[in-house]
Amino acid sequence: IDGNNICDYLESVTNLLAEFSWVYNFRNIDIFIYDVLEKIPADWVEELVAISQEELWQLPFGYTKEKWPTSLKNFVTKCKKLASYRFATKKFQDTVPKDNSNLLEKLSDKKQYEVQIMSYLIKQVCQVLKCNTVIDVGSGLGYLDEALHDNFGLCCIGLDAVPKYTLAAKERLKSDTCKHSVLHKTFEVKNTDECLLDFKAVLNEAKELYCCCIPGISENRAASAVIVGLHSCGNLSQDMMELFCELEDINAFICIGCCYNKIKLTNFPMSTVVKHSVSSTQKVYPEWYPSISGLRLAAHGT
Repeated sequence: IDGNNICDYLESVTNLLAEFSWVYNFRNIDIFIYDVLEKIPADWVEELVAISQEELWQLPFGYTKEKWPTSLKNFVTKCKKLASYRFATKKFQDTVPKDNSNLLEKLSDKKQYEVQIMSYLIKQVCQVLKCNTVIDVGSGLGYLDEALHDNFGLCCIGLDAVPKYTLAAKERLKSDTCKHSVLHKTFEVKNTDECLLDFKAVLNEAKELYCCCIPGISENRAASAVIVGLHSCGNLSQDMMELFCELEDINAFICIGCCYNKIKLTNFPMSTVVKHSVSSTQKVYPEWYPSISGLRLAAHGT
């Protein structure tokens, strides 16, 4: 989307969220206290209770019936249109080659799927940027880092705030013959000056890594790195963004967030463009603002 279109798109999104805030802007435990169900238009209720479970599942994909009230059809259609970027015709995952190694066999199917797609995306970005180093924030047991190195020859530093995860990740690497390509450290990423200095030290350590198992990789190393996160919880995504903006040696930021409801609203949204969309919407809906309830729904939806 170009600059002008993204502004129009975001304003359409915030307008929809404000107009229909009664759908989500409450705590689950308050659903009866504030008569939330009574706010659903009666003609919507009449039609929605009559459809099957399978039809209900199709609502996010634009499913409607001709006899439905115009307001309900417009709501479903508008939601589908604004979410169209999530339902691309050609799915990225269809282009990802299947990893037939035993690397991920201990993981659940869901985790295997995530690691395969995320690692392939990171590999593509690194190819474009001619970068061979990845800083993985919230690396856990290091499966993503292992996939990046073993499949694509990328050097990785995995950072996690939980010491037992760091120890377990190091234990898993003991049998790896390429000893200087993946490093795991206990490190908590926060939006502080101290963290920024410590992260610069991590980047210096990254320059010492090299891959000895894929010919030509170590000779083509660049000084830059990409910062990535798979399931970056709450404010961690925002803190990573701050690091990305501050550090010239970080050339790309690839992140899949989660638990948006844990985000602190004091600096949300971070984007100036999104802030403008929120302000424009508040001129029409002055009481509306992005809320924890909305962020929780977004976390469930993604």
